[in-house]
Amino acid sequence: MERTRINKNRKKAVISFIIFIICLTKYVLVNLYEVIPRYGSTSRDITWFIILPAVIIGLILSISVISENFKSNRKNLINILLVLPMLFFIFYFFVIKLF
Repeated sequence: MERTRINKNRKKAVISFIIFIICLTKYVLVNLYEVIPRYGSTSRDITWFIILPAVIIGLILSISVISENFKSNRKNLINILLVLPMLFFIFYFFVIKLF
């Protein structure tokens, strides 16, 4: 039972990290290199229909992994390290950058 919970948490953490990589790639391509025009309809559609749902899913998975990790007796540091970039990304873009 404990082993399957760890495997599920690892899968959630890896998915959260992949979502972070996707969000970071979009940020770099649109805002830094301007491969896609920043204020164009393509960028807006990518943000609203791909990135925003991905960020919400990543946030839910990250919180789930952290809460499950603190509930279990066996702490797994690699899961926490995989979800921290997503949480920092969300904190930076939705809290710090807005103020």
